[in-house]
Amino acid sequence: MKDGSNLRESPKHKFTSDGKDRKLAIIDVQLSDTGEYTCVAKLGNKEKTSTAKLIVEELPVKFTKTLEPEISVIKGQPMYLTCELSKDRDVVWKKNGKPLEVIPGKVVINVIGLQRAVTIQDSGDDDAGVYTCECENIKTEGDIKVVEIIRDWLVKPLRDQHVKPKATATFKCELFKDTPNWKWFKGDTEIPTDPTDKTEVKKDGRDLTLAIKNAAPDDVGEYAVEVEGRRYAAKLTLGEREAEILKPLSSVEVYEKQSASFDTEISEEDVPGEWKLKGQLLTRSPTCEIKTEGKKRFLTLKNLQVDQSGEVSYQALNAVTSAVLTVKEIEMDFTVPLKDVTVLEKKQAKFECTITRDVPKVMWTKGSDIITSGRKYEIIDDGKKHMLVINNCDFDDEGHYAIEVLGKKSIAKLTVEGMRLKFTTPLKDQTVKEDKTMANINIEARDIKVVRPLYGVELFDGETARFEVEISETDVHAQWKLKGEVLTPSLDVEIVEDGTKHVLTLYNCKIPQTGEVSFQAANAKCAANLKVKELPLTFITPLSDVQVYEKDEARFECEVSREAKSFRWLKGTQEVKDDEKFKILHEGKRHTLVVKSAAYEDEAKYMFEAEDKRTTGKLIIQGIRLEFIKPIKDVTVKERETAEFSIELSHEKVPVTWYKNDVRLHPSKVVHMSEDGKVHTLSFKEDYTAVEKDEVVLVCELSKPAAEVKWFKDGKEITPSKNVIIKAEGKKRILTVKKAEKGNIGEYTCDCGSDKTTAKLNIEDRDIKIIRPLYSVEVTETETARFETEISEEDVHGHWKLKGEALHQSPDCEKKEEGTKHMLILYNVRMDQAGTVDFQAANAKSSAQLRVKARVIGLLRPLKDVTVTAGETATFDCELSYEGIKVEWFLGSTKLEPSDRIVTRAEGRVHTLTLRDVKMTEAGEVKLTAKDFMTKANLIVKEPPVEFTKPLEDQTVEEEATATLECEVSRENAEVTWYREGQEIRKTKKHEMVADGRKRRLIIHSCTPDDSKTYTCDAKDFKTSAFLSVEPPHVEFTKPLHDVEVKEKESAKFECEVSRESAKVRWFKDGNEIRKGKKYEIIAKGVQRILIINKSVFDDEAEYECDARTARTSGMLTVIEEEAVFTKNLSNVEGTETDSIKMICEVSKPSAEVTWYKGDQELPEGGRYEQFMDGKKRILIIQDLRMDDSGEYNCRLPSSRTSATLRINELAAEFISRPQSQEVVEGEKAEFVCSVSKDTYEVKWLKGDKQLEAGDKYDIISDGKRRVLVVKNCELKDEGGYVALIGSTRASADLLVIEKLRIITPIRDTQAKEGEEIVFNCEVNTDGAKAKWLKNDETMFESGKFIMVQKDTVFSLRIKDAQKSDEANFTITLTNHRGEHAKSSAKLSVQEEDIRIIDPLEDCETQEKKTITFSCKVNRPNVTVKWMKGGQELTFDKRIIYRVDKNKHTLTIKDCSLADEGEYSVMAGSDKSTAELIISEAPTDFTTHLKDQTVTEFEDAEFTCQLSKERADVKWYKNGREIREGPRYHFEKDGKICRLLIKECRPDDECEYACGVDETRSRARLFVEETPVEIIRPPLDIFEPPGSDVVFEAELNKDRVEVKWLRNNMIIVQGDKYQMMSEGKVHRLQICEIRPRDQGEYRIIAKDKDARSKLELAAVPKIKTTDQNLVTDAGKPFTMMVPFDAYPQAEADWFFNDVSLPKRTLIHLLTEQSTG
Repeated sequence: MKDGSNLRESPKHKFTSDGKDRKLAIIDVQLSDTGEYTCVAKLGNKEKTSTAKLIVEELPVKFTKTLEPEISVIKGQPMYLTCELSKDRDVVWKKNGKPLEVIPGKVVINVIGLQRAVTIQDSGDDDAGVYTCECENIKTEGDIKVVEIIRDWLVKPLRDQHVKPKATATFKCELFKDTPNWKWFKGDTEIPTDPTDKTEVKKDGRDLTLAIKNAAPDDVGEYAVEVEGRRYAAKLTLGEREAEILKPLSSVEVYEKQSASFDTEISEEDVPGEWKLKGQLLTRSPTCEIKTEGKKRFLTLKNLQVDQSGEVSYQALNAVTSAVLTVKEIEMDFTVPLKDVTVLEKKQAKFECTITRDVPKVMWTKGSDIITSGRKYEIIDDGKKHMLVINNCDFDDEGHYAIEVLGKKSIAKLTVEGMRLKFTTPLKDQTVKEDKTMANINIEARDIKVVRPLYGVELFDGETARFEVEISETDVHAQWKLKGEVLTPSLDVEIVEDGTKHVLTLYNCKIPQTGEVSFQAANAKCAANLKVKELPLTFITPLSDVQVYEKDEARFECEVSREAKSFRWLKGTQEVKDDEKFKILHEGKRHTLVVKSAAYEDEAKYMFEAEDKRTTGKLIIQGIRLEFIKPIKDVTVKERETAEFSIELSHEKVPVTWYKNDVRLHPSKVVHMSEDGKVHTLSFKEDYTAVEKDEVVLVCELSKPAAEVKWFKDGKEITPSKNVIIKAEGKKRILTVKKAEKGNIGEYTCDCGSDKTTAKLNIEDRDIKIIRPLYSVEVTETETARFETEISEEDVHGHWKLKGEALHQSPDCEKKEEGTKHMLILYNVRMDQAGTVDFQAANAKSSAQLRVKARVIGLLRPLKDVTVTAGETATFDCELSYEGIKVEWFLGSTKLEPSDRIVTRAEGRVHTLTLRDVKMTEAGEVKLTAKDFMTKANLIVKEPPVEFTKPLEDQTVEEEATATLECEVSRENAEVTWYREGQEIRKTKKHEMVADGRKRRLIIHSCTPDDSKTYTCDAKDFKTSAFLSVEPPHVEFTKPLHDVEVKEKESAKFECEVSRESAKVRWFKDGNEIRKGKKYEIIAKGVQRILIINKSVFDDEAEYECDARTARTSGMLTVIEEEAVFTKNLSNVEGTETDSIKMICEVSKPSAEVTWYKGDQELPEGGRYEQFMDGKKRILIIQDLRMDDSGEYNCRLPSSRTSATLRINELAAEFISRPQSQEVVEGEKAEFVCSVSKDTYEVKWLKGDKQLEAGDKYDIISDGKRRVLVVKNCELKDEGGYVALIGSTRASADLLVIEKLRIITPIRDTQAKEGEEIVFNCEVNTDGAKAKWLKNDETMFESGKFIMVQKDTVFSLRIKDAQKSDEANFTITLTNHRGEHAKSSAKLSVQEEDIRIIDPLEDCETQEKKTITFSCKVNRPNVTVKWMKGGQELTFDKRIIYRVDKNKHTLTIKDCSLADEGEYSVMAGSDKSTAELIISEAPTDFTTHLKDQTVTEFEDAEFTCQLSKERADVKWYKNGREIREGPRYHFEKDGKICRLLIKECRPDDECEYACGVDETRSRARLFVEETPVEIIRPPLDIFEPPGSDVVFEAELNKDRVEVKWLRNNMIIVQGDKYQMMSEGKVHRLQICEIRPRDQGEYRIIAKDKDARSKLELAAVPKIKTTDQNLVTDAGKPFTMMVPFDAYPQAEADWFFNDVSLPKRTLIHLLTEQSTG
């Protein structure tokens, strides 16, 4: 009973009875089980009861199932977090310590019973973190990692690189996410990540880059990047070389006559280039300098003219750069202005000036009158020099003359000297009658010039064009025109005149405005072109891929930015036209292509091409649900009857294939196939029809396999042979004719005795067709002609004829047969072989023309100009196109014949002319002629160099004399140049150059020592030199210098005499030259030479010398010193004790020595006394004055003295510095320091009113003026005020004693149980201390386990969840800012609890081959547990791994198999936890995925992958659509390996391929590198008569290439006139009924390749009438008409009795088209 109520046995309550014992077991005790329990025992009528109370203590809540410590979730998948409590309680979920919020559709928090769960949908990187579930004071947490499964590591794949030689190839790719595990390879060789001369690897975020520098052929190959073990490859190929402009040209603006320099830099060093100016090629010349330095290119243009302004460009390979050269006129100015002129009366006066540049006209004026050229005035213009000559000057010509040039003016005055006459009787006024005078005024137009011309402008539609021109004058109205029409200002036209600048601005320019813009201002004109281009076409909406079902309509749409001038649609490379299959729509800027009834063959890349822009999209057919409405049924017919099979499909226009016994059937005379809407019919006839040389098989079937049969033909039994084979296969009887012939025609019977069957066999002729006809060939004689044709069958012999005669094999004729191809090769063709070439094989025929042209003389190596010196040998040679050509040589118009001086040779094709001992008169043109051929070159003969027959000789002359240097040259007309030390000598008054016959002289007047130099005479090829020595004249001293002695400040005079009055002398003082000035006077009087030295001083003492070059004389100067005296006496001085004073006097000489005295005692120098000399001043300084320093002081010279008195004031007692307050830590000493004004003063120290004495506590120190009180071993009681006393003067300071750091309450030893919380507390006496906790002398750091807290002066360490491992000695060390330390230690003891499992195992379900993990947690770290399966202890190995991480224990089973399924247990001490492992079979997966493949066009591609299981059905897909096995797609499966082979890949095979098994797919891309198009057989020239049909044929290296045909560069359109055909690689253009207008050049274009041929009409003249007999009357004219055919028009000649008739007016040649 419980609480008076009866209890019944149940799963909750169990009753047991064991002998006398009665037991009540309460299962899973809960709080509700608390109460009073009573056991009632009945024995008979007696009852006995026993009562007891059950008190249930509430267990703390705990997690019975915790979160996994580490959980990995696949990105994008939902994430589930689940834990379970022991009791129903509220929990708080947190992420990274922050509460987790519910987000609808993303984060959901669930409560299921005691379970607590969080579901996060579409997990991403942001969802990773530490998730915590907290309940009351417990929590569980798990670290969530979001793992991303990456199928392909590259977002942007590697692309093949095709670069030019020496360029840099860059491979780029973008990683799906950042990872450090990547490498670059070339082939199988790893490329280093550090930069090298060849490679540079970079990584920028997720972008990887590999740069291959200076690409060379060795660098060609496969490059790959390997990311996380996956490899992605691409190829590097080289193309043609290109250059790049590194530094473009800059525009240059210079003045005329100056030089302009241009420089640019390109990427290649060894590439030549071209410089152009205004489109004209520049070459090296005296005015054009072209240089190359490495990659830099330099151009210098010298002596520029204004008309050379224009564009300068440089081009190297494909690189082009340009700039503008502007050459401005030099600003007008006078370099040499006019100068005043004075002339005698009746003489000639000349005014000259020079200006900066050439001008066409200048104006001379006298006053305001313009001067014109005549008898009186001569105006001379010589380039920049202009002269005015005034003849027969008189006084009336006096005045101011001026020259005016372009606004600049220069003025000078003319003065005429001579006798001036005066009028003694002057004229008087007269009065006369009125008269008239007239004058004509002529006004000339201003000469306006264009200073800066217009430049052309090129821009796009709608942009603004600006034209600017500058003229020479302001205030000139101008007119602008566009395409000849005058422009006026408007909204779109702006005209601005700014001084000399005129600007035209055209806004919103349109294409029709393209044309010439012209400018005119007075007589100034210039023009430039305006070109307005259409805006480039762009795609607003490009094409996109289209997916439709088979038979549906597919629509491709795109929109362009403007209406296109031309556009077209293409399917692959073939142009699409509007027809039954395609519909092309065009509405404004929108274009649409409709593909009707889409079929699989319509799958392709479709392209819309508008002008030069393209956009593409793919058509993908998704398939249709094709069904048989009416299936095929068995058919029974009698022998010789027709059998017919029919089916009906669900769709129309679906092609079907018929098979018989798995052999595909083709239409024939026996087999007939038809289609009527959805119904398809197959019918058989009984007879057999075969083609000659085909194999024929006759088959019948018997009822018994062992029956014998006989075969008959037309009643005759057939016997087996090589051609006829009879065999039996089971019930079948077979007759095979290997090669059918006409003789095999007949009725065949198979007889089995009791029955027979018969059929007729008909043999048809082989229909041999010409697949590729012969084409006419034109060659030059001696060349090789090749004819080729192709027929439809092999093994057919062909016959060749030339001009109707059969051709046979010979050295000059070769015939070949290669399968269906037949070739004829004619070697060393002759002119007489021209004619028709015929080919015949069976019934197939083809003809063509062989045309042979005569050889034309060509020039392989031309003659070159030859330059020689007279008397030398000149050799000319050239190489002609072939040997054996007779030639003639000419010099000028004279034919050269072989002689001793003239030698001609012919060696093979090389012809040589040698001219010996060439004369000056033979310079001219040399020609070689042969038939109608000529080549020529120039012979340039130079004069022999000038030589010196007599050289210059060294000369010596005296100063002022004239020197003549003379030499002799080999020619009288030789020109020489004179040089002085390398500098050219010009003719002047100083230098005179004379040429007298062959003698050349240089005369140097008034020689000076500076003329002593080396002189050279230069005759270009030879030089001669000599040295001219100029010596001074000889001078002597007739009276030498003598020594001189003077007193200070007196003048000294030196005198001497020379032998010549004109002699020049120089004066020197101790070797240094003296110049005339205030100090020195230099006098030359006759032969006397005098030097006077003013105000002599001691520095003037020296040796003085007079130098006359050829002689010298010297004398000594001695200066006698004067005695020094005091010029300023000492003054009395007053000072204060301890100060410093200064006493000063002055002496007459700065060098005078003085002595200082106090009274009669000499003062020492040094210590407190300092003695100075400052010029003439003498100074005494006395420092740190004392009272005994007072008294008399004097300064003494040898013969005089000066005195003064020093008075000293005594210093008052005071503090210089006072004692400062002190702050010390107890136990330390304190010092009070002060300074007094005098050493002798005594200081008393007081504390309060008590005087302090030196002893154990205090030290009192006196050091000079410094006084110190030291308080030793300071205590708190020493705090207070301290006083220093000097007499009545006081100075005070305070002492503050700081208490030391001490621990008041230390930490104490502690004992606790496992799981309890422990606290250590420590208290100190002062604030500001910092604590450090140590565990076993190792520093501790705060964590969730150890919490360190400080409150005021109390420091605490809190240890949570104490464990056995926490037992240790704990220490706290304290430090303050003063470096004081305190320390306290205590011991912690923890009692251990029994080991138990706190987180049990959980059931696990997985698939085979995967890895599973069982984990549990125990309450103590680093213990060992026992793992068991089905009661048996597990053995650990590489597959089954046991790990311990603190208190977490993990069992990992790798590569699970079905045998691993079962119950697993873990034992921890006496505690046990059990879980079950369930393993299901794994689905098939890919162990090796497909890899991207790159192949070249026409190569086979192979994709390979490997599965995890052999028994798996795979499917292959192309762009998501299943591939069916066929001729191009082949599937292979070898165990687990699957292969897809794609035959002869083409560019449209480039897409994604996939292998699928169940729901899993492996994908890879196929990249097809397109083979460049080549024209392997270009079209041949055609010469046919008018009215013929002609065919141009060309063969490419591959099929499926779209070509264009052009005539004279105009595209040919298909029509009645032109038929264009393409059969595989062969493309033909047929021109029907050719006419003269069809002649010209025909061109075939295949992508970037083209080939050309020509069509010419050629018809042999043919008379279209027979002989005529005409009758006419005598004397009357008659007409004879003869029609004929010819092309081109032929010339007709008339004959009478075999005598040619002249073409007179009597005979008219009439031509009507082809009739004459």
